[in-house]
Amino acid sequence: MALFRDVRFHYMRCPSTTLPWMAREVLGLMRPCYTGVSGAIDHPTALNMIKGGFPQYGKISFGGVLIGRGEYNSGNPKDGHTVRIRDITDGTSSTMMVAEQSDWCFDADGSDIDCRADNNHGFSMGPSATYGLNRVFNVTNVMHRLNDKAYTNVGVPGNGPNTPIQSSHPGGAHVLLVDGSVRFLSEGIDIQTLYNLANRNDGNPLGEF
Repeated sequence: MALFRDVRFHYMRCPSTTLPWMAREVLGLMRPCYTGVSGAIDHPTALNMIKGGFPQYGKISFGGVLIGRGEYNSGNPKDGHTVRIRDITDGTSSTMMVAEQSDWCFDADGSDIDCRADNNHGFSMGPSATYGLNRVFNVTNVMHRLNDKAYTNVGVPGNGPNTPIQSSHPGGAHVLLVDGSVRFLSEGIDIQTLYNLANRNDGNPLGEF
């Protein structure tokens, strides 16, 4: 942590954002404006987030490209699985792996609140190896519509696994596809299309988006 304290990585930050640079609660580590995509909540691997032994609001999925550790279902391997290109059967141009989170969300009283997937822990905090189903950082499992910025949504508050894809740009947000291309998705994109983009192998046909 001392090595990266107060270091600013400009490639992690959207030039248009007004969000704070650093996670001051964790020795001043940089907070990114982009997050990994672990899949969508309609994937067969989706599970309830577990915390303290009880199901909590929110779902974790292993159907995307940048996935955490933990229990898998539907015949998928358990800890240590790495997603390879051959695992992305929906196609590299139809699967996203990184998405934007560059704007403020709003709390129940309408006040601004930061809802990025690092949960104020900085860029280096990842999914827990031991508690993979209750501590998920710097990845999101797509549940909500693009640019839905309500902090009170299921799976968003605290260490929620379903932080939204959203931006400070009018009308949409940027995503990085596995083929290396960047797309600006409209906030009017159909929610099922967004789920299909988040899942690497759901077999759902995906037209123009």
